[in-house]
Amino acid sequence: MRETGLEKYLTSILDAVAEGIEIIDADGCYSFANLAAESMFGPREQIIGRRYDDTRWKLMTAAGVPVSPQETLQARVMRTGEPLLDTLFGAILPDGRQVVLTMNAVPFTDE
Repeated sequence: MRETGLEKYLTSILDAVAEGIEIIDADGCYSFANLAAESMFGPREQIIGRRYDDTRWKLMTAAGVPVSPQETLQARVMRTGEPLLDTLFGAILPDGRQVVLTMNAVPFTDE
């Protein structure tokens, strides 16, 4: 699918943001990832099209308890439709780096 001029414009803006941004469609598949997300989770081609519960990294609560794919922020927002903001997680990224993430997940509806 070809990007429209507006989509290219928005992508260039989101690529300049230092925080990782990913968009999940109504079917639960990633449809967008900016450059910061790509630097953390791998090439966009490996992110886009995957389901949110098909993770390639390990996510833990701030206390170090593993988080199942069904309990990620994305899954909870998809179930409830309620935003979840400023939630701390630990993660082991695909390249083995261990990081602390502050995550937000917000529902977005588009006609």
